[in-house]
Amino acid sequence: MTTSTEWLSQFRHRTPVEIRYADIDMMRHVNNVTYLTYLEQARICYARDVLGWDGRWDTLNIIVASQQFDYLQPVFLFDRLEIRTRTARIGTKSFTLEYAVVRLQADGTEEVCGKGSTVMVTFDFVHNRSYPMPDHWRATVIAYEPATPA
Repeated sequence: MTTSTEWLSQFRHRTPVEIRYADIDMMRHVNNVTYLTYLEQARICYARDVLGWDGRWDTLNIIVASQQFDYLQPVFLFDRLEIRTRTARIGTKSFTLEYAVVRLQADGTEEVCGKGSTVMVTFDFVHNRSYPMPDHWRATVIAYEPATPA
C-alpha cells in the first residue's frame, strides 16, 4: 500500500469519526489500539452501505481473520477524521478490506495518518466453518468498486 493521491482516489466509501476524549492516551494523541475500533466502525458502515446489511446479527456472517495497520502521523483530539474503506480483493471464502485514516485539514487538504487492511472470512456460526462468499455480495462489491479484482 502507498499513500499517493492516486491510491487515495480508489476509496469511495467514507465514514466520519468523531474523536472522543477517551480515545486519547497520555501522549495526547489517539491511542494505537483505538485505530482498530475506528476500522471496525468503518467496516460495519461499509457492510451496511455497500453490502446492504440490515443490522441483524444473524445476517452478517463475517469474521476478521487477520488485520494489519501502519501508523503514519499522530491524530489529536479535535482533528476532523474519516476512515475510507474499499474492497481490495475478493477470494472464494474471504475478501480483503483496505482502510485509509484521513485527517481533513481546515484548508481542504487531506493527510493520510494511517493505513490498514483486514482479511474478512464469510463464516457459518452454526456449523463453525467458513463458506463461499455469497454471489450477491460479490456482484454488489464489484458493481460498487469495479476495479476490485475478483
